[in-house]
Amino acid sequence: MQRVLEVGGTHVTSALVDPERSRVVRSQRSDLDSSADRATLLTGLVAAARGLGGDADGLPLTVAIPGPFDYARGVGNFEGVEKFGALKDVAVGDHLSAELGVPVTFLNDVTAYAIGEYELHGRPRRFVALTLGTGVGSCFLDNGEPVDSGADVPPHGWVYLLEWEGRPLEDTFSRRAIARAHAAATGEHHDVRAIAELARDGDDLATGVLTRAYGALAETISPWLVRFGADVVVVGGSIAQSWDLTTRWFTPRVEEIVREAGAEPPYIEPGSDGETAALIGAAQYGEGHGAAG
Repeated sequence: MQRVLEVGGTHVTSALVDPERSRVVRSQRSDLDSSADRATLLTGLVAAARGLGGDADGLPLTVAIPGPFDYARGVGNFEGVEKFGALKDVAVGDHLSAELGVPVTFLNDVTAYAIGEYELHGRPRRFVALTLGTGVGSCFLDNGEPVDSGADVPPHGWVYLLEWEGRPLEDTFSRRAIARAHAAATGEHHDVRAIAELARDGDDLATGVLTRAYGALAETISPWLVRFGADVVVVGGSIAQSWDLTTRWFTPRVEEIVREAGAEPPYIEPGSDGETAALIGAAQYGEGHGAAG
């Protein structure tokens, strides 16, 4: 068994997970304000880890948390970002370990999601996970192990560092970029969900904005899918909940580019419940890279 925390900008979910069966045995979700002060954040994390009950006490802890974070040392690198700024240079791992009396392992939240989806999708050999929402999260897995260096993946395995037409990809594909592009074209301010509905209803301007955004994402990532030899790509995140738009604009463009490169296109599939996948992935990572429970 593994005890895990999945930390987001507004919550922390604690869970007891059976990694051998890829099953969440028990979980609970608590509010956690990422803009809170250091003491409040640390107290919230400790309370969440303790809140699972006596059968979880003494189990090692694995924490999936957004970056920037020094995952090996368990120290926050948060600077110039809105979330968890009070944890900059704080030895979060040392604090949790001292309070709980157990070893603590950290990993990136997108990596946790990717490993969980890898398990839930039958462990394909070359697997890529994308999370689409505030930005573009990504993780490349080779037989379940994260690949973050080498010629076959973007720097650190992070697609968001790539550019499209000379600008950062997230200037074209992200929640804010899509809303901004639509507002510039129409003078109206809508969120991505509303823009998607307009496109479904045949609105030309909304369709044009989304065609360009999904096209930018496909054209940016497809060469890396070819290099990596991706077998399966799972797409999750809030924007991917509009799966009909993904299959309308993203999937066909990826398949076209990959075939033009002489390769076989990967299967592109929707992600499952993101939190469940992240909890399972964190437990799997903890089992293999942390202390066994």
